[in-house]
Amino acid sequence: MAFPSREGYFQQLQESVLERIAAGAGEQAPVRRSIFPLRYRLAAASVVILVVAALFLFRPAAPHTDSVALTAEEVHQYVSRNIDEFDLDLLLKFAGNDLGHSGWFEDASLEDPEMKEFMDELLDDIDLETLEELL
Repeated sequence: MAFPSREGYFQQLQESVLERIAAGAGEQAPVRRSIFPLRYRLAAASVVILVVAALFLFRPAAPHTDSVALTAEEVHQYVSRNIDEFDLDLLLKFAGNDLGHSGWFEDASLEDPEMKEFMDELLDDIDLETLEELL
């Protein structure tokens, strides 16, 4: 089964294509030229990248506000007054000798009713995994 086509179409096809090419040979596609050559554009991009990298790497460091001149007594008083506002994990983290102030909780007695209540709450809240880690 063949597709229908005009008579002599394929015989004239080559001549038709060659005529179209010859007619358009004088016309050229417009070439778009940039004001700046490629090497200048690449150099400008490199300079921009270097400036941004330098600004990022050499920017002044943010001032550190971590070190506040407080005595151990001032910290102990603050913690004692605001004990209810502290998270238990935070208290346990700093209760030891991490900062060189082992005497922060010296006056806490296990006989105090508040201490017993605190310990009971702590034991109720603790899960088995944490208890195993502590033991």
